[in-house]
Amino acid sequence: MQTLINEYGAGGTKVGSGRARANPVNFVFMTGHANRNNNVGEGCPKNQAAIINEFCRTNGYYCIDYYSIDTTAMDGTYYEDTGDNGDSESYGGNFYEDWQDSHTEGVHWYRNRSSPGGGETHGQHNTQHITANRKAFAFWWVMAELAQ
Repeated sequence: MQTLINEYGAGGTKVGSGRARANPVNFVFMTGHANRNNNVGEGCPKNQAAIINEFCRTNGYYCIDYYSIDTTAMDGTYYEDTGDNGDSESYGGNFYEDWQDSHTEGVHWYRNRSSPGGGETHGQHNTQHITANRKAFAFWWVMAELAQ
């Protein structure tokens, strides 16, 4: 990744002239999704997310941290045993579904649709809407930051 950044990022060796020189590539990193009961250990999501997040903090890059979104309930509680949809034995159910059921649709969370007025979808890795909402909010936050 660092080779690509060095070549196409700000001051990169391959950005050339004209538009590319004036608009170097902004790199946005992401972590992997959580894997139910298999998040900890070398090569597993928690450890990989820590490496990616530390690299981004050290070097000033943006990161969409799917792992943290998947494993952290809306109240900030971390559930290491969860997968990418909020099912957690240590929680005793699905913390995202419980939060969603106790909050107002259209105010606190939104139904995900394949297109405006289209069919309902939860995203590739989710069984409920709030996880996809959080991932979409994270993406749009990064885009807004890059637009400044």
